[in-house]
Amino acid sequence: MLDDRSPVPLYYQLQEIIRSRIEGGHWQPGEHIPTENELCKEFNLSKGTVRQALSSLVSEGALYRRRGMGCYVANPKMAQDILSIAGFTAYAKQTLGWELTSELIAVNVIQASTALAEKLRIPQGSDVVEIRKVKHSEKGVFFLVTTYVPSVNSPGLELEDHANGGSLFKLLQEKYGFHIAKVNGWFEPVLTSEYEANLLKVEKGSPAMMFERIRYTTADRPLMLSKHIIRGDICRLTFEINSHDPRMKPRD
Repeated sequence: MLDDRSPVPLYYQLQEIIRSRIEGGHWQPGEHIPTENELCKEFNLSKGTVRQALSSLVSEGALYRRRGMGCYVANPKMAQDILSIAGFTAYAKQTLGWELTSELIAVNVIQASTALAEKLRIPQGSDVVEIRKVKHSEKGVFFLVTTYVPSVNSPGLELEDHANGGSLFKLLQEKYGFHIAKVNGWFEPVLTSEYEANLLKVEKGSPAMMFERIRYTTADRPLMLSKHIIRGDICRLTFEINSHDPRMKPRD
């Protein structure tokens, strides 16, 4: 229950209680949770405090509102293993059983900027194939992905049928004969720009995760750079490291 002597704000304590009930199955996806008045009465809180807790849970995607009807439990977020070498589409199908479809936004051949050239280890101004897609399923739009592949690695890649929903990762493996030896990645929280928000079907400034990763060939040469803008309200990033991983060993 709530502790009014705790340094943790009451709205945050209530937020954690509601989240715990959702994760524990007390309320199921799509189920209407108690109204603001009912929560005020149960926890002896002001309406402002309850509303602040609910708004936080709506912002993070645990709840959603229906105008004039209150808050409902949202569907579980799509989990993506950030350590997986496979692409998001393959991971979703193999692990979650979800069929993600692709909406092709654009395919261009651009000249590598200084930053892009450094990441891909190519001369500045080199031709790079830029492929921009939106990934979604019946649950909604999940993320916007922009992939950069040096033209020298895959001649004619810009002429492929990228609108058919196939995996670019699989195409580079099967047609161009590349094999992935390692992946480097990094991510950070961001707020969506107007362009990104329009594609992701959210409001401008909505919370999202920017996830970039570079896949390397067996020759330790960067093959492709992918930049994902992932909706924070319906996706989550996961990872697993076991005891055999050298990163688990204590350092001096």
